[in-house]
Amino acid sequence: MSRIECTPTAVIVALLFCGVVTAPPAWPQQSSASAPASTPVATSAASGSAETPFARLAMTCAPGVHPDLLGRVATVESSGNRFAIGVVGGHLTRQPSTLDEALATIRALNEGGWNYSLGIVQVNVHNLERFGQTLQTIFDPCTNLKTGAAILAECYGRAQGAGLAGDTAVHAALSCYYSGDLSRGRAYALKVAASAPVSQVRGAASESQAIPVVPDVSGAPAAAATNTRSAPPHKTADAKKHDNWFTTWGEDDTSTARSTGYHALPDAISNTERDGDSN
Repeated sequence: MSRIECTPTAVIVALLFCGVVTAPPAWPQQSSASAPASTPVATSAASGSAETPFARLAMTCAPGVHPDLLGRVATVESSGNRFAIGVVGGHLTRQPSTLDEALATIRALNEGGWNYSLGIVQVNVHNLERFGQTLQTIFDPCTNLKTGAAILAECYGRAQGAGLAGDTAVHAALSCYYSGDLSRGRAYALKVAASAPVSQVRGAASESQAIPVVPDVSGAPAAAATNTRSAPPHKTADAKKHDNWFTTWGEDDTSTARSTGYHALPDAISNTERDGDSN
């Protein structure tokens, strides 16, 4: 199998792991009602997509995954906010804009027994130790992308191990990244496909007050929050005007995912995965 090169001139579909396939896989099929106006593919160097600050950072920190993939995931997960926090079963009243503010919010979340994910590509707190990271280091943009890319690559390996290939394997890898399962994150994969790659990392200024969290289910105690995934951004161009990105999507079935939360990989591959059925 020939290998492709992750370079600024590579013209490949955004959901493509470098050196894995010989030709760009197609995007997952969508209905006419949900399909984007144009197929979201990685563009050539002439368009400048590989010349954005985010793309350069991704190619440096996570060269094993195409920067357009990470850019699209970052759009869906955080709109490029390096200090973003997604709460499972709830959402923050607004998003942190500094490290001190993010850490203060985490302390409050821990006291309330919440499960959450962190940073540009939303690495779940239960994955930190496994990848040698801490609550402080995971907010570093390079570290966050490197860790998220490792999880994506692990998911892609699971998809290949289940007999999947090409676009089906990429689709399954995104599903796995979302829910820990190769088939239950279909809507998430389509959202990533329909997104434009984020162009730069956001996060500056300084505050250190904890941000309140609001349960998605009225009256539900924090400790009882389920594995329901919650981290979409608004689709507007000016993400700074929309701080409440983390509300629950109902399209994907995460009822059988691990109780540790989204982006935490299960210890065993399900029967569905062994059968190679990602749909």
